[in-house]
Amino acid sequence: MQVVTDIPGRLRLRMPRDRRDPRELQRLADVLSGHPAIALTAANAASGGLLVRYDASKLSSKEVVGLLQQAGASFDEPESRERRAAVAVREAAGDLNRRVEQATRGAVDLRFLFPAALGTLALRQLSIQGVQLRQVPWYVLAWYAFDSFLKLNEESNGQR
Repeated sequence: MQVVTDIPGRLRLRMPRDRRDPRELQRLADVLSGHPAIALTAANAASGGLLVRYDASKLSSKEVVGLLQQAGASFDEPESRERRAAVAVREAAGDLNRRVEQATRGAVDLRFLFPAALGTLALRQLSIQGVQLRQVPWYVLAWYAFDSFLKLNEESNGQR
C-alpha cells in the first residue's frame, strides 16, 4: 500500500494496481474499524483506495499504518514512491553534469556553469537596462546566481 494523503485525523491509502484485491482491501478496512480511536473506514474497490478517519488525539497516522502492517498489509518504501518524472530529470541532469565535467576535463561542472550563466545574464541586464525595475531586474538574477552557487556547492556529510 501507499500513503496518498496524511492529514491528522484523516489518512488516505491506495493499493497499487498490480496488487489490488477488493477482498483484502475490505478485510483491512474491517480490521481498522474495530479500533476504538478509528471513527470511519471506507474501502473503494474500484480505485484500490482506503480512507481512514481517526481521533488524532488518541492515535497517529504512523500507528494506523502500524495497525495495517500488523494485519498483513505491506507498504512501499518512500524511495519507491518517488515520481518517475523526477527520477528521469535528476538522472538526465546527472548525466549532463558528467558530460560537462568530461568535456572540460574536470575544470567546471553544472554547479559552476548554472550560477555563472545567471550571473552573466545579471551583468547583461545591468549593462543594457541600467539599474531599473522593469521585467527581471539585474539584482534578481545576481541573487539567483549567488544563491544557486551556494546551494549547488554546499557540502553535506562530506560529499559534494
